Amino acid sequence: MNLSKLSARFNILKRKLAPYRLLAFWVSVITVIVVLGIVLIKIVIPLVSAAGNYLFKPLSTLSILKDPTSALKSNDGRTNILILGRGGASHEAPDLTDTMILLSIRLKDKQVSSISIPRDIWINSMKAKINSAYYYGEKKQQGGGLILARDAVFQVTGLPVHYAVLVDFEGFKKAIDLVGGVEVEVKRGFADEKYPSQKLEDSHLGGQASSSETPVYETVKFDAGWQHMDGDTALRFSRSRYSTDPEEGSDFARSKRQQQILVALASKMKQKETSLNIDRIKQLRQIFDDYTDTDLGDDEMLALGRIGIGINLSGIQQISLDEGTKDAPGLLVNPPVAKYGQWVLEPRVGDWGQIHEYITNLLAP
Repeated sequence: MNLSKLSARFNILKRKLAPYRLLAFWVSVITVIVVLGIVLIKIVIPLVSAAGNYLFKPLSTLSILKDPTSALKSNDGRTNILILGRGGASHEAPDLTDTMILLSIRLKDKQVSSISIPRDIWINSMKAKINSAYYYGEKKQQGGGLILARDAVFQVTGLPVHYAVLVDFEGFKKAIDLVGGVEVEVKRGFADEKYPSQKLEDSHLGGQASSSETPVYETVKFDAGWQHMDGDTALRFSRSRYSTDPEEGSDFARSKRQQQILVALASKMKQKETSLNIDRIKQLRQIFDDYTDTDLGDDEMLALGRIGIGINLSGIQQISLDEGTKDAPGLLVNPPVAKYGQWVLEPRVGDWGQIHEYITNLLAP
């Protein structure tokens, strides 16, 4: 076959596959529903960056017509994805993952459960808190952070962690700004007088504040009710942990707020202003190329995209591990500081068996 005929056939193939390219973009956007915002956008990345590649790999493109569950790792009909959020360069501890959420997807009916993992849980095998797993893993070897974090969460929950996604908070903020902000219901108003100021952030970057009199901390306040939040406001809302209101001044309350922001971002991503805006998707791709890391492969991301089409955000089951109250003790307990030399959380009964059983029962069909 001569070159001209080969070129003509290739052009015909390109035209035939064009609809699948658009579908791949759209499907990848919907995937944000599956992972409450973060994984979705990460899924956009390979599909946007490799859109041209799919023209040269028709089998990969046409694989969207196959059963998506066959491309995913799973156990007992569930695929589990760990979402990690770290402060990044401007944070006092840039590689500590203060946000840890395990998403469990039941493949047969696309039901999603979100399990918040408190950052202060003590992991005996590491002799450290669980939020330092990524740091120690990366310190040992490049790529080891996701592996060690997955193992630590497996110890706590008893669930095999098939994949992990790491997101830098700075990228999270930029993504929210790019989609025009998010709508969030502040269910209980609060104020935090110890939120890190820009001076404190600058000091962690090795820079200097504009004035020595600039306060190290600032006060952030949120009134109850629906609020439109840009990236910076959403980040403050999700990171605040020193509220004067004891109901909001805890890591448990912060975890719930983080889930709110992720769901709000997922809802915004689902809107056609984003899902059908190829230029905006390309910009999101660049943001998350710069600020995320994952062990999900292209085919696995595409499979998640297809599964995500049927996910109902309002039906996501939210599970929290906490200390409970005096009248209703939780699954975790705060031992005397002298035991570990710092404030930590450990299982109330001495091992993880009770927590494993609790999660298993909640995830049962």
